[in-house]
Amino acid sequence: CYFHIPSICALIGETTKKELVESVDRGNDDRKLVDFMRRVNDIYLELKWVTYLSKFGIENTFSRDMLNKFSNASFALAIATNLVFVTGYKYREREECIDVSLRTFRSIYLHPRSSWNQNPELSQYAQEMPCLSPFQNDIVAVLNWLQILVSTSTLILYLVVVSKPKFDLSLTDLSSRSIRMLGFNVPEQDYRLFLMIYRNLGALWFSIADGFPPGLYYMVYALTCFLVQRVYPPLCAFLLLDIVVKSPATASVLMAVYKPRKQLGYTLILLIFVVYIYAAFYFFSFRLQFTEGAFEDCRSLLECFAATLNYGTRLSGGVGDLFEHSVNTGRSVIDFLFFMTIIVVLLNIVFGIIIDTFAELRMALVDREIATKGFCFICGISSETFEREAQFNSSEGAINTGWSDHYKKDHNIWNYCAFLIALKEQDKDDDDGIELFVRKCMESEIVDW
Repeated sequence: CYFHIPSICALIGETTKKELVESVDRGNDDRKLVDFMRRVNDIYLELKWVTYLSKFGIENTFSRDMLNKFSNASFALAIATNLVFVTGYKYREREECIDVSLRTFRSIYLHPRSSWNQNPELSQYAQEMPCLSPFQNDIVAVLNWLQILVSTSTLILYLVVVSKPKFDLSLTDLSSRSIRMLGFNVPEQDYRLFLMIYRNLGALWFSIADGFPPGLYYMVYALTCFLVQRVYPPLCAFLLLDIVVKSPATASVLMAVYKPRKQLGYTLILLIFVVYIYAAFYFFSFRLQFTEGAFEDCRSLLECFAATLNYGTRLSGGVGDLFEHSVNTGRSVIDFLFFMTIIVVLLNIVFGIIIDTFAELRMALVDREIATKGFCFICGISSETFEREAQFNSSEGAINTGWSDHYKKDHNIWNYCAFLIALKEQDKDDDDGIELFVRKCMESEIVDW
């Protein structure tokens, strides 16, 4: 099938191509191709928007590639700023900390009533606070302003490049639906203003909340950069978590906790209930056997439960480490049971769930990489099959067409992408038989073609 490749296909950037290949649903061949057609539709909307931007000569500025560069630059600035923090921050006398712009930060440490430096035994607070040297402070000021500029530019790029096409797509989808309230359809002619506001707000929310990372992430990131500069510098450490967005392997670490959240939640609830049972025994029967330092932590059942939960799950020997050493048979049995049920069993169940999920996600990434590099995206046939066929053809004197020729020429994914975009650009009345068939398959999400 020969067709004219639309000129807008040349605007597809490498970042867009990489994102499609890495994020397409590979559950099975049908789901993969259906998701591919959906994503091509999203790419087409982006290309139409980029074409509009090209009228003003800013299509290269407002592009996914530029968004990726600014995002990486912002992450590099966060690393540089934290390096200065980790090497320069020290507790100094208040006279040495002359940065008057951080009044909120200063009040945290120097306020007479609420200072974090307050000594409860002496009823006074230290006249010192963490700060940088004047030279390091100037470096951080420059880095922070650059960070604010770059992160704000990243947010603007995201809103223009990614959110705007999503807004148009969502608004079109919402406009085609009838709105139901209290089980009844809302009449279009009677509530036109309400429906317009509802649909625009819904489309706006979708445009900033959909995807990974969503637009909300870049908004919070830019706000954090401002707070680092004006309010609380230690927030800069949180900017390093941007690596989760940039590295799928790192994201798997968090997903190992998020994915089994229901199972982890029930396990933690069981752990809390069991700890409470032990706390009740310790409070009513063995409170006087706590060590001198821990005795005051068990004056009420609530305090005793909090102390058992806090220290018992963190100390290597369980809550028994808080008691005076004795051979009391009754308490020794309870200490041993606490150690076995909480430390050995329940906590290890929690760790096991997280580790197993991480191993599962890691294997999924490996399988995805194998599927991406070793199997044809369109037909799903492995590269080994094509190489064996090529060797057989070569031995028989036939034309040698191996894996490279197949995925670059026969089943080039971007040729299929260009064909689908060409159909969207072409008027339906100009379709031939094949094009009309494919168009109907696209509309019905059928991959038989």
